[in-house]
Amino acid sequence: MKLAVTLSALVSLIAVPATAQDLIVGSWGGVWDDTVKANIIDPMVAETGGEVTIVPGTSTEQFARLLANPSAPPVDVMFLDLDVAVAGFAQGLFEPITVDKVPNLANAYPAAIYGDGTAVAQSFGAITIVYDSSVIPEVTSWNVLFDPAFVGNFSVSPFDTWGAYVLSALGSVKGSGPGDMESGWKALAEVAPRALLLGRDSELRPLFERGEIVFATMYGGEAYVMATGGLPQIKMAKPVEGMIAVPNLLVIPKGAKNLDRAYAFVNQALSVPAQTAFATEYASAPSVTGVTLDPALLAAMPATAEDFASLIKPDWSEINAGKDAMLQRWNTEILPVVGSE
Repeated sequence: MKLAVTLSALVSLIAVPATAQDLIVGSWGGVWDDTVKANIIDPMVAETGGEVTIVPGTSTEQFARLLANPSAPPVDVMFLDLDVAVAGFAQGLFEPITVDKVPNLANAYPAAIYGDGTAVAQSFGAITIVYDSSVIPEVTSWNVLFDPAFVGNFSVSPFDTWGAYVLSALGSVKGSGPGDMESGWKALAEVAPRALLLGRDSELRPLFERGEIVFATMYGGEAYVMATGGLPQIKMAKPVEGMIAVPNLLVIPKGAKNLDRAYAFVNQALSVPAQTAFATEYASAPSVTGVTLDPALLAAMPATAEDFASLIKPDWSEINAGKDAMLQRWNTEILPVVGSE
């Protein structure tokens, strides 16, 4: 695994010559790329032949490369986060993804289709509440954030991770919906003084281990990682108001040199074996029907039709347009009061 990760990193540092028939895939690096290769690329190449090159990078990096060369896209297909992809939707930068080109798209949940059919979720994560079930038997609502019984022993995501997602959730819980950001701000101003800290996902496991926090807003799949890594009491909540959707999108830039093979890549990514692998390894929920998973794993992801129907979907066009002002407001209204109660 270390060798694979090292090789992936080298790809981002040196130019990898690509032949005319190479499919170029923009992906996220590290172990994610190992899973992409084993479960999407290798089966596709076994069936169709040809070469595939992975260019790793964050969604922001991938999109910046595309914007620098929109008439000659540097990749043929790429993974993107939704908050980045919305700018591409607005500019019409992506090819339509249709059933005639991608037959497995017929099995996709309606909630998996984005950008008027120019993007499809390869899988789903969710931002939600992860909790210690030995202290709280069950969490069913975002309203647990307002419960005075837990003052000083929970964490809220910082702005530079999932903060905007949490604002959208609170807008749904305390206001008219995910777009009601003013209600979200008002609710967060009430929650922040009761929180122990603003914690990134990577910082929270030791706090759960020591019992310093009993719940946190975070990426839901982390509950499965902790539960299978020695903390079986850690669970992921499925609030009645909904989890916040985090789709792992696939898009094909307009003008892609290897359009047919890009569609073949997306089709393989939506196959049941690939979907099963990503669910098993990442607790990343399938975006298509027909995938059979262990019930314990299903509980750690948005996995049912009901889960998908209730997903909270922030308006990323609006959020991105106001992000600088939001960050300033976060720094002046939220940060100073965290943990003050």
